[in-house]
Amino acid sequence: MTVRLIVNMEAAPGKREELIATFAELSPKVREEPGCEQYELYQSTEQPDQFALMERWTDQDALTVHGQVLRERGVDLASLRTGQSQVERYEE
Repeated sequence: MTVRLIVNMEAAPGKREELIATFAELSPKVREEPGCEQYELYQSTEQPDQFALMERWTDQDALTVHGQVLRERGVDLASLRTGQSQVERYEE
């Protein structure tokens, strides 16, 4: 069953460009992971510090492995965001 995530986040003060650069570097690598069908960051045109990350994975197992890969790479996005990201999960 395909898993879709929409992750809404806000850049921490003064971190917008760093967040964009981090995802520009990270996204191509994630898209090469087995089971990744989409991994793209979108920036709001009305509130430039607001972002939506669109993810689509072939199944929950691929998404679980992705989480493990991010931890192994030492990816820490928390310092680039303010507050908690809001994750919406959908299944197809």
